[in-house]
Amino acid sequence: GLGATGPAERARALQLARAGLAADRGNVHAYTVLGFCYLWHQMWDLARNCFEQALALNPYNPVRLNEAAAGMVCLGEFARARALLDMSLNLQQFPDDAFYEDSGRLRLLESDNERARIELESIAAGSIWADLYLAICELRLGRDSGRERFGRWRERVTRCWYKVPAPSEAEISDWIRRHHPWPGEAGELFFTDIESALRPPKMPSPHAATRARQ
Repeated sequence: GLGATGPAERARALQLARAGLAADRGNVHAYTVLGFCYLWHQMWDLARNCFEQALALNPYNPVRLNEAAAGMVCLGEFARARALLDMSLNLQQFPDDAFYEDSGRLRLLESDNERARIELESIAAGSIWADLYLAICELRLGRDSGRERFGRWRERVTRCWYKVPAPSEAEISDWIRRHHPWPGEAGELFFTDIESALRPPKMPSPHAATRARQ
């Protein structure tokens, strides 16, 4: 269920990823898996080394390029991430959902909200994160659909949460932060938008409504 992964599971994942790479140094995917495990533990230099090694071993695999681009986003290297995504796109006959999610997420962080919305709306089967990114895009653009989409996203989180009762605003915010180790101002702006969306809308006071009628 959503929210179930904690420090113990991430420590175990790192252990398994290291063992997997040690078992087959030629498995390029093992490098990217280990790279993300290092990201979750804030071991930035080790993560970078893994992604760079994956690119050196297989620079023409769109899936690996997308993974390395996602890693570069977490390392704050947006220009490098965009270059990798552009190369990935050139190697594919048709962009798939994973590409649109990775590219749309980067455009969202770059505050290119309309372009991000277009790419994220191109996804046929949205992941839990793709749907969140699209809702934030629409909220930033002032679209009426943004609040409704975010509400549906939150209902989905509640249905799939790993325990009852339903998660609080603070629990959802912490969960999102754990899965998005995004640096700098772009990351903080995203988290500010998340926390704003999680807060229930303010209801006008009865006195304000009376004054409005007068």
